[in-house]
Amino acid sequence: PYSFYEANDQFMAMVLTPGINVARVDAMFNGEALLSTFEGVQVWHSGFPRMPEEKIPLYSNVDTLAGGALTAEKGTPSAWVQRTSPPSTIRLQLDFDYMLFDTTSNGKPKDNQETIQVQYRTVGATDWRVFGNFALISQSQKQQRRTYALDVEPGQYEVRARIAGRNTDGSGATSDFTWSTLKSIQTDTASYAGIPRIGIRIKATGQL
Repeated sequence: PYSFYEANDQFMAMVLTPGINVARVDAMFNGEALLSTFEGVQVWHSGFPRMPEEKIPLYSNVDTLAGGALTAEKGTPSAWVQRTSPPSTIRLQLDFDYMLFDTTSNGKPKDNQETIQVQYRTVGATDWRVFGNFALISQSQKQQRRTYALDVEPGQYEVRARIAGRNTDGSGATSDFTWSTLKSIQTDTASYAGIPRIGIRIKATGQL
């Protein structure tokens, strides 16, 4: 299983198999609760002789590395934090946690801003390529999360991230960013001939 964020909601994804010689499955449960009663659930079936064939748009080979803190002064980008994916990576997924806000002299919420900058390159290459520049504006004083992903040609990659230092320097301003994880989705070369599979994607926030 692996996780990712859509806005501030965390989702879990997994690919399961009930074993060989299984023709079909009926309703699924999480403990005693019917899986279909959960919010944000999607289920796919593949390889079951007595069920419609569905392509599972999830991944079964995911490697996770911890990122690092991204700290910058106003007007000055933070130092790059760099990580290396394993070989045969086909998708790079970066998860970030942050708090970003400002307050007025009266203590009322006020917008603060920052930009996450991400670059990548194949191992051995010289030039960096732009993964993305992700502008964020917020006045919420709650912890927030974002996931950014990019499909790449199979290979091994260096990935680096920083913040641009665009946050305000007011006395009530907070800009606290962490690159929490790099998830590297790798090529799945296994043969599933005769092995049925079930793909599940479910909203985890507030439920799991």
